[in-house]
Amino acid sequence: MKQLSDLLWEAKSGAPPMRYDIDDVVAAGRQRKHRRTATWAVATAVVVATAGVALVVPRGPAAVPTPPVASPTSAVPSAAGSFYDYSFRGFTVPGYRVALGRLGFDYSAANVSKAGSSGIEQEYQASVLMYRPGVEPRMEGTSTQTEPINGHPAFWNNKVLYWEIADNVLAAVVSGKLSQAKMRALATAVVPGGGPSARVAMKVGYLPPGYRLVTVGESYSGSFVELVPEAGVQTMSGQPGENTTAAMIPGNLVIAVTIPADGKPTPSELTCGDRPLCRVAVGGGYRLTVQGVGMTTAEVEKVARSVVAVDDPGKAATWPAADEAFPTSALLTVIR
Repeated sequence: MKQLSDLLWEAKSGAPPMRYDIDDVVAAGRQRKHRRTATWAVATAVVVATAGVALVVPRGPAAVPTPPVASPTSAVPSAAGSFYDYSFRGFTVPGYRVALGRLGFDYSAANVSKAGSSGIEQEYQASVLMYRPGVEPRMEGTSTQTEPINGHPAFWNNKVLYWEIADNVLAAVVSGKLSQAKMRALATAVVPGGGPSARVAMKVGYLPPGYRLVTVGESYSGSFVELVPEAGVQTMSGQPGENTTAAMIPGNLVIAVTIPADGKPTPSELTCGDRPLCRVAVGGGYRLTVQGVGMTTAEVEKVARSVVAVDDPGKAATWPAADEAFPTSALLTVIR
């Protein structure tokens, strides 16, 4: 499972769509910087952000966010929303299909493929990303202004097309295959808001205390999620601009229901090793994999035994919404 930096790299190099597999988890991440000056505060499992950046707080009765003190550079949040809703919808443009594929801690992302292609044969062309308010990737080299996108400021940086799709919200199109004109055509078709809930091919009954769901990925090859301890959420939220990704957080837990990279949906019974990692074949030729970095094998096995994969992971329409598939204690809420 690739981090955002790898998604960008693959898009630039024209690599085929990623196959989400537990062994692909990497710690490298592109440094990201906070898009306007902001003050972040962390206090007893409540993360408060100011200057127009969304709050991220644990969901549940005990999670009562403390509003920031009003000032010329801060705003009291006015609306609550699900952390697990994409910030835009999938769409089609002549010759291409844009399908949502990953919801991360600070972005929503979609893969662009040729119209008419599907499954493992789909022809990957580009990625479309929309960041959460106040966040953008670190820019490298020289940025060059270009014609506005739907009236919004736009620029090129390192062959990536960026534009301010809404106030304090940045979007991007990344491709190693498409011309600048076609990338602009994709950007023009992106409409912010109204995104569906991210879905997963599983339900999880048990998680270690304090673990929070921070990444949801879905593709033709299956479904995966990343969870981190509560302290990791504070680290990721409290240090905007750092290269902190879920894979770098101590105790990172990954659960995946995917087509095995080796094509063999084995083993037939839950098998756990000392990595610690547990695997078992599930319906439709898929494999459930659970890995917890720095966790005991016994704890990872306990999580794995609580996971129930959907009957046929190949039918994404049957997947439950992410915020219905995990204990409430693991969920985050965004307050804007």
